[in-house]
Amino acid sequence: WYIMSSKRLLKKLSFVILLLLIPALIPVTNVMMEGESGVVKIALSSEDSSQISDRIIKSLLDKESIINFKYYNTPQEAEKAVRANGADAAWIFEENFEEKLDLYAKRQEGAKLVKVLEREDNIQMQLSREVLYSAMFRDISYCLYENFTYSNVVSPDQVHQEQLKETYDGFVRNGSVITLWRLGSGEVKEQQNYLTAPLRGLMSLVVVLCTIAAMMYFLSDQKAGKYDWLPAKKRIAPAFALCLSAAVFSAVAVLLALLASGYSTGIINEVLSMLLFVMMATGFAMLLGSLFSSAGTLGAALPGIMIVSLVMSPIFFSFKILRTVRLMLPTYYYLMSVHNVSYYLYGLIYCVVIYGAVFLLNHIKKNTSKGSGI
Repeated sequence: WYIMSSKRLLKKLSFVILLLLIPALIPVTNVMMEGESGVVKIALSSEDSSQISDRIIKSLLDKESIINFKYYNTPQEAEKAVRANGADAAWIFEENFEEKLDLYAKRQEGAKLVKVLEREDNIQMQLSREVLYSAMFRDISYCLYENFTYSNVVSPDQVHQEQLKETYDGFVRNGSVITLWRLGSGEVKEQQNYLTAPLRGLMSLVVVLCTIAAMMYFLSDQKAGKYDWLPAKKRIAPAFALCLSAAVFSAVAVLLALLASGYSTGIINEVLSMLLFVMMATGFAMLLGSLFSSAGTLGAALPGIMIVSLVMSPIFFSFKILRTVRLMLPTYYYLMSVHNVSYYLYGLIYCVVIYGAVFLLNHIKKNTSKGSGI
């Protein structure tokens, strides 16, 4: 059944074109996100000029990133850009920045360093703030180091500030005090931009879409009588084979795109996550096939299913409500399993539950007047 289903899908020109377009999604999106059309547009400004804040702003403006930074002479202009939809957020460095930095290191109340104004709080905004934290980390860490040393170790008379700074710089090599390593694959590339994480989510939706489309093919064939010769209880086999074939083809295309683009988290992790996702997406499509009686009704519901998957999966948004809906989506487990191995177990539980539901629904349908199941 799987071999016949694979041959059938490969004879459909539209399906083959879709598979070929998947690897092109990442480079095309990268080109679109460069320059003025970056994923996030940030307005930078400061309430007054200071050596440290000016250096941080310059480092952000010079940073190669899909975040589009633009400097405004006054905080009012930066705020106006956000209100006028000219920027997604504004980062305004407070006046007396160096003094407040010292107060922050001493953990005193009211030591606010940067005012952040945002049009909306979404995943891109949350991730972009990590860039701000990274740019400020060196100066904040030095102030903490200096404050701790003079408060608990030596006095300024014993060790001058220049010596302290020289010692600190000796330990902080290449501007970084944290190096990320992934076991078995070496150092993680620092230039890997996690703001492109939505690309993985969008491609996972393509896998789900292809799998549901395969189920619609099966329902159309069943309505046309092509499976009348096969006993009702055995029709679950060709349904599974067709959905699995579509999931495998699209998943391989997505996997190759991720590995070739440099956005992968390691080939072993990617392959394991994708294998589990293929089984979850197949089970999800089969469950939909059990719930909807025809390809027409499933096709009518498809836009709503994809919109719910887009909104409730951790792609662009991160909702804490409607958790039950989120737990029903295979994309949720896949996107979480890429960075959290505990979701492998949750994904396996999901497979057991969803395939159990498929068999139960088909058993009920075959013993009622609702038809012969899938």
